[in-house]
Amino acid sequence: MELSTDFDRSSRHLLTAALLREIAEPPGPVLEIGGSQGFTSDLLPNYKVTVTDVVGDDVAVRANAAAVPFRDGLFAAVIALDVLEHVPASMRPTILAEMARLAGSAVIIAGPCDEPAIRDAEERTRNLYRYTAGRPHRWLGEHNDYGLPALEEIERLLEEAGFAVTSIPTNPVEVWEPLQLLNFAAAETGSGEPADRVHELLNLRFLGGGDQAGTPYRRIVLGIRDGDPRAAASRVLQSLGRQGTPLSIAEANLEINRAIAETFREVVLARQRLERFLERKQAETVGLHDVVTERATELRQLTRAYERARSELPRLEARARDLEAELASARADLARTRDEAEQAVALVAEAKAAAVTANAESELT
Repeated sequence: MELSTDFDRSSRHLLTAALLREIAEPPGPVLEIGGSQGFTSDLLPNYKVTVTDVVGDDVAVRANAAAVPFRDGLFAAVIALDVLEHVPASMRPTILAEMARLAGSAVIIAGPCDEPAIRDAEERTRNLYRYTAGRPHRWLGEHNDYGLPALEEIERLLEEAGFAVTSIPTNPVEVWEPLQLLNFAAAETGSGEPADRVHELLNLRFLGGGDQAGTPYRRIVLGIRDGDPRAAASRVLQSLGRQGTPLSIAEANLEINRAIAETFREVVLARQRLERFLERKQAETVGLHDVVTERATELRQLTRAYERARSELPRLEARARDLEAELASARADLARTRDEAEQAVALVAEAKAAAVTANAESELT
């Protein structure tokens, strides 16, 4: 899992992995119900993690959470992260009973629970997403359609199944809600770097800081058959608190708000760059228009010259025919003149010969 992974997703996996390392020795085994595209296996490389879901190519077994095809108590721990709020309320007791049947030692269930502050935050976030993206938010829409599970019912059903139970508050709504705004802004603007930095900071410092303060958006319910879940949860949270300098809710919100401002500032700068680009292209278009106008004028002139030449062509062709006739007549006259000249030359030669003969005869007499 990357440190820049959305804190809303990564935090539930990080806390669950820490709890599993506390309550179950490797290799487990561990069963994750509804775990397609999750991070549990990545965070627990020394554990045998089996993933089931009704969707996804990364699952070991395709199975409905209410009927998982494994024998009783096969797994040391069974987990379901953000699953119950995505199924009808009528199925939830059956799913919890199935988890209890499969778990030899522990169960972990994470997700938002039904409280007025959570319902209100989700409604504002759904409306914000619809406004920014122009479409409903799929997952939050299912929360609204099926209703959020009640924490008290989850704890009661697990206790009736023989588990000692506690819950860990996480993802305070005071941070969760503005974090969704940052995620939406990053997704819609394509400027994800500020959001990545915030998620990395929260993943490193918030779990051990203000994550358990405020009004929890999500609860992680830990049930253990033999042991004290409160003590296990306390040890995990103390361990997280010793990792770096804890971040408070106020500090987290300050970083989130800075990232939101930076995200929109990037959008403004990108818009300004686009406007300058369009201005350059408009200027180039005006210059091109002038060139096109000039070429069009030249084309019109050439067209008129061509039409004039074409209109002159019949007269020129007739004149050419006349000249050809005159040339033929001149050639005939030349031939006749040549013949007459040749005849005259012959007559002159005959006359000269006659004169020579006459002179010779006269001298003899």
